[in-house]
Amino acid sequence: KWEVDPRMFNAVGVVFGGYLTALAEHVANVTMMTVLEEGQHFRVIELGHSYYRGVSKGALSFEGTVIHGGARTKQLEIEFTLDEGRVAGKTHICALILPAGEAR
Repeated sequence: KWEVDPRMFNAVGVVFGGYLTALAEHVANVTMMTVLEEGQHFRVIELGHSYYRGVSKGALSFEGTVIHGGARTKQLEIEFTLDEGRVAGKTHICALILPAGEAR
């Protein structure tokens, strides 16, 4: 969970979307670590975010899920939920899998 921090608000009084996207990408990184084989690493090659409602109080829960797992790419969805259970937004990420020894 992440406690909403007013220092991260934009001019209209809700959390800046770029900050939420950065948190979602962090969750994606942790999620990817659960599916990589030893020696593999990855790069995010596409990221899109949908905001459903403004976030201005309480705490957010983030959950990362691999929704498609191919040999060279993985598709992830990161969902953030408000305290009361309402979905505030989703981030979709495509990650390119790089085999051990391939340039990072």
